[in-house]
Amino acid sequence: MKRSNRLLALGVALACVLAGVAVMVSTAQQPRPEQWKKVNDAVNKGLPKTAIKELEPIIASALKDKAYPEAIKAICKKIALEGNIEGNKPEEKITRMQATLTTAPAEMHPAMNAVLGHWYWHYYLQNRWRIQQRSNAGETTGTDVTTWDHQRIITEIDRVFDKALAAEKELKATPIGTYDALLDKGSIPDKFRPTLFDFLAFDALSFYAIGDQASGAKTEDAFEMTAESPIFANVDEFLKWEPKTTDDKSRTLKAVKLYQKLIAFHAADDEKSALLDTDLHRMRFGFNKAVGEKKNEVYTSALKRFTEANKDQELSSMARFQWAGVLKNDNELVKAREVALAGTNAYPESPGGKLCFNVAQEIEAKSTSVSTERVWADPMPEVRVTYKNLTKAFFRVVRADYVDRLKQARWRPEQLDQAQQQAILKQDPVMSFSRDLPATLDYRQRTEAFPAPKGLAPGFYYLISSHDEGFTSGNNAVTYTDLWVSDLAIVNRVEHNKLKVEGFVVQNKGGEPIEGTKVQIWFRGNQGGWSAGDTATTDKNGMYALAGRNQHAH
Repeated sequence: MKRSNRLLALGVALACVLAGVAVMVSTAQQPRPEQWKKVNDAVNKGLPKTAIKELEPIIASALKDKAYPEAIKAICKKIALEGNIEGNKPEEKITRMQATLTTAPAEMHPAMNAVLGHWYWHYYLQNRWRIQQRSNAGETTGTDVTTWDHQRIITEIDRVFDKALAAEKELKATPIGTYDALLDKGSIPDKFRPTLFDFLAFDALSFYAIGDQASGAKTEDAFEMTAESPIFANVDEFLKWEPKTTDDKSRTLKAVKLYQKLIAFHAADDEKSALLDTDLHRMRFGFNKAVGEKKNEVYTSALKRFTEANKDQELSSMARFQWAGVLKNDNELVKAREVALAGTNAYPESPGGKLCFNVAQEIEAKSTSVSTERVWADPMPEVRVTYKNLTKAFFRVVRADYVDRLKQARWRPEQLDQAQQQAILKQDPVMSFSRDLPATLDYRQRTEAFPAPKGLAPGFYYLISSHDEGFTSGNNAVTYTDLWVSDLAIVNRVEHNKLKVEGFVVQNKGGEPIEGTKVQIWFRGNQGGWSAGDTATTDKNGMYALAGRNQHAH
């Protein structure tokens, strides 16, 4: 599934150029290998200005020969290098491409608009958060894309995609390899996006998927796709679908029609990868956009139909991954695991097979979390274990020095970093025990509760839990829960200005006051860290009073 990394190759291969010449130029011409070598050498040496200078004669010569694909590559390479010099800003490429389009021959416009649409979309993705923060009262008429508000840039991207996709015939006849060096294709193999039309169409579909929220007020007949519509139907029925609406500006509607064009385009392909990939994306788009109570049911039925019809194709594992994901989100974990395992067993090295493996691993993974009352006193509280895929949990109770923790801590004294956790774990526990847990055959989390153990002397402790008896770090989760064991309780009363702190020390059980107990106050600084304050001794009413500060007291 790995494609050759042509994006790193800055030269223009003869075969790649000639592949698009038949429909893009009137007279086929040889490219200029020696001149391109000079460009590549300059780029490799980190000399972008020299590379730009070497591109100029290529552009002039290619335009003269009407070798338009080569001219487009050279122009786009020049624009990309100029953008890098200006700080690698995507908007620089957009501005330069717009200016170049005004003088370029008409034969070059389809591919150039396709590249421009791609650059617009990537600019939006990289700056989406910043753009969405701009007021709609911003610039709406100028040409500086960096000043446009969200509404303006969404409208412009929509317009550019419409214009680029209008050259459908030319784009379909242009193999994607012709423009490898100009497009950020990621790891998607060429067989899934074989032409420039496929590549641009999927850019547009990603754009349409963001929704119509930027379109302004909804029309009275706004297009709404339902789960019962043919969006999840078989290919033949989907291609016959003619949505009834007057909302022709709906991006959801545009996406439906574009999926229909892509599927019809590849319906007769001998190599089915592009057709099946598009069909699978079509169903996923429907799942993300359609409304209706039965959406999950209809979607998973469509995925099941897809996998059964395409068992001999690796994309069946990708369909199983999506199917398992819906089941997993619905907490149908047994069925989700079954579907995922089938996907990874069928095509273990495919992207879908690997994703299925991850889903199965997540479902089968062991997990625990432990919670309990912060103070253990008679009557003893419960220890609650929330877990899955375990039948036994092991526990250690380790004593710790709370005053020492205060001296070390910046914020919460109970928190342990990784090194502190390891140090606590190496200490001899004052108590060890285990607990049998009912098996979670449905792979779902459940919670078991049991009484906290008795017999611990008053003090501060960590209750450490583990999946295995050795409390090892490999394939195991060790949790640390802080607690106090005490038969005392403090009732604090702090004045609003925190310049006086007073309260009572009483028996935790019964509430009788305790006389003669030493109480100390600690303060947390504004930048963290703790410092000791005054101490006091409780009177016969169990009352104490301490001088406070305008800081966090503990």
